Amino acid sequence: MGKPGLLLTTALVLVGGDLTHARTPLQHAGPERTPTPDAPEGRAAAPPEGFLVLCERDPAECRESGEEDGHDDDAIRKEAHAIEWRDAFGGPASAAFPPGATGAPAARVPPIHLPSPAGGAALTPTGALVMTAERWSLVDHVNQSVNRAVQMESDQAQYGQADYWNVQSGRDEHGDCEDYALTKRHQLIAAGIPPEVLSFGIVRTPWNELHAVLILTTDQGDMILDNLSAWILHWDQTGYRWVERQTPGQPFDWRTVEAS
Repeated sequence: MGKPGLLLTTALVLVGGDLTHARTPLQHAGPERTPTPDAPEGRAAAPPEGFLVLCERDPAECRESGEEDGHDDDAIRKEAHAIEWRDAFGGPASAAFPPGATGAPAARVPPIHLPSPAGGAALTPTGALVMTAERWSLVDHVNQSVNRAVQMESDQAQYGQADYWNVQSGRDEHGDCEDYALTKRHQLIAAGIPPEVLSFGIVRTPWNELHAVLILTTDQGDMILDNLSAWILHWDQTGYRWVERQTPGQPFDWRTVEAS
């Protein structure tokens, strides 16, 4: 989220520091189920401003499940702008402030080349992804490859903004936590993972900084893909304090996490 302490933390993880107390690497069978497998959603919360600006700039990244042809992109831009205005000023958006205005560079959505697609992904009746050995392998591959490929750099240093969400190409690219999460989401969707099982979460780290992660909703619970850890963990095994999360399949519906 553009916080300065992340550079040092990433260095500690790379040289052996582990935010999760030395857990075993992900196995094909997946982590064991916890007593509270899904992060419980609470009251309505404000989406991050950087996410809303992303939706105005590149609405394809904020479509709901089934909106694949782009015919609702103008509506997505308007909704993102209206929410941004409401959260900032407590009232309806004004036509005097057009959506999509930003001085940062346009988002880049590069071609993706990944092994073994996850085609035919089955969902449970509640909309969770049924995990198989192949899918665990794919998710682990994407998590680790993006963590290695993208180099940590704050939004302030890269874009001159406090919070700027952007998809990275994965080659000599730089970004911070939300950029890792966006890039993993983008690559997993390209590999066949349904977008409705991928959502974003905002947490506070043990050193009290805001941090973004990617949530994968599976039949074994909500799993966390995190640029500060090599492990894929259940949402309640990360050591973070949860602030809010996106409702799966509903990009603009963000909720507090009650049991954190």
